[in-house]
Amino acid sequence: MDEANSIITKNKIKNSKQKDNDAKDRLLLSNFFDIAQELMIILDEKGYIKTVNSLGAKQLEYSTSELIGLHFTELVSLNHFKDFSSQFDEIIIKGEGNIKVNLQSKLGFSQLFNLNIQAIYDDNSKIESLLITGINIEEIKRYEKEILEIYPKLHELQRILQIENQRAYLPKFLLKELDKIRSAFISNISHELRTPLASIIGFAENIYSDPNLPVETVKEFTGIILNEGKRLARLVNNILDLSIMQQGKFILNKTKFNLSKEMSKLVDEFSNFAAEKNITVTFETNKADIEIEADESRIMRTFASIIHNAIKYTENSGRVYIQIKELYKEIDVIVVDTGIGINPDEIPNIFKKLTDEKIIFSENNISGFSLVHAKQIVELHRGIIDIQSELNKGTTVLIRLPKQSL
Repeated sequence: MDEANSIITKNKIKNSKQKDNDAKDRLLLSNFFDIAQELMIILDEKGYIKTVNSLGAKQLEYSTSELIGLHFTELVSLNHFKDFSSQFDEIIIKGEGNIKVNLQSKLGFSQLFNLNIQAIYDDNSKIESLLITGINIEEIKRYEKEILEIYPKLHELQRILQIENQRAYLPKFLLKELDKIRSAFISNISHELRTPLASIIGFAENIYSDPNLPVETVKEFTGIILNEGKRLARLVNNILDLSIMQQGKFILNKTKFNLSKEMSKLVDEFSNFAAEKNITVTFETNKADIEIEADESRIMRTFASIIHNAIKYTENSGRVYIQIKELYKEIDVIVVDTGIGINPDEIPNIFKKLTDEKIIFSENNISGFSLVHAKQIVELHRGIIDIQSELNKGTTVLIRLPKQSL
C-alpha cells in the first residue's frame, strides 16, 4: 500500500510539474508571444501545438484555440511535406536549425515561411518542447512591393514639399531683396540730389550774405546756381520718367529741332563743372545744322546724363570729347572720356533694369541709374546705345538715333 501511495504521489508531482511547465509556457506567451508580429509556436515533444501567438495564428487564418492540439505537420503543404520531414528530423538531432516551408492556411492558401526551430530540453537533456519562430516571406515580399510602389510617390511628395517650401521662402526673399534695393536706391539718389543742392545753397548764401560782391562774381555764382538747378531738374525728371515707364504710360512728345545747336548749349552748361576739375571738354560736329525728330526734352536729358558721367568719372586734367555725325538716315552722338573706365565684366549688366543695388550704382561708381534711363529713352526712339570701356583707360558711349520718327 505504501508503495502504491508513493507511485500515486510521484505521478501527482509529475502532473503538477507538467502543469507548472504549461503555466510557464502560457506566461511566456502572455508576456512575449502576443506582442510578437511573427508566427510563434511551442510544440510538445511529439510535435503537437501547445501554444501559439494570436498574430501568428491570424496569419494562417486560425484562432489560437483552433491551432492548439494540432500536429504541426498538418500545417505543412503536401508538396513540401517530404522535404520538410527530412529537414525537420535533422534539426531535431542538432537541436536547432532553419527551414523554408510552405504552410497551409485554414482557407487553403499556401504561404512561404522561414522557420527557426529551437529545441528546449528537460533536466535529463531530453527534448520536452520545440520553439518555432516563423517569418512570413510572402508577407515580407508584399511589404517590399508596397514600399517599392510607395517610394517614388514619397520621393515625388518630397519634391513637391521642397517646391512649396521654396515658394513660401520666395516672397520673403523677394521682400528682403526689394528692401535692399529700395534702401540702396534712396541712399544713392539722395547723394545725387544732395550734390547740386549743396552747390545751389552755398553760392546763393554767398550772394545773399555779401551785397558788395563784384558783378562778375555774382554773374559767375548765378550761372553756377542756374546750371546746378538744371542738373537737379534733369535728375528729378529722369526719376519721374522711370516711374512712368514702369507703369507703361510713357508717351514721347516728338518734334523737329536742331541737335547741333542744342548740344552746343548743353556743353556750355557743363563748362563750370568741367573747369572745377580742370577737364578739357571738346565738342565737334560734321554739320552746323543737324535736325532730328525726337522728344527734345528727354533726349537732351539723356545726353546730359552721359556727359555728366563722363566729366564726373574723369580724373583732374583729363579730357572729354563729344561728337555728332550725320549719316544717311541716322545720327551718331559719341562721348569719349579718359576717365576711370568700367570693368568689361560689368558692361553687360550696366543697362539692366533697377533690380539689383550693384546695377543701380555699380562697384566702380559709374551711375547705373542714369544709364538705365538713357537706354530706355534711346530705345523708345528706336535707337541703340553701346559702351566700350577699359579700366583706367576711359569710356566711349555711342548713341545712334534715326533722323526721322519711325
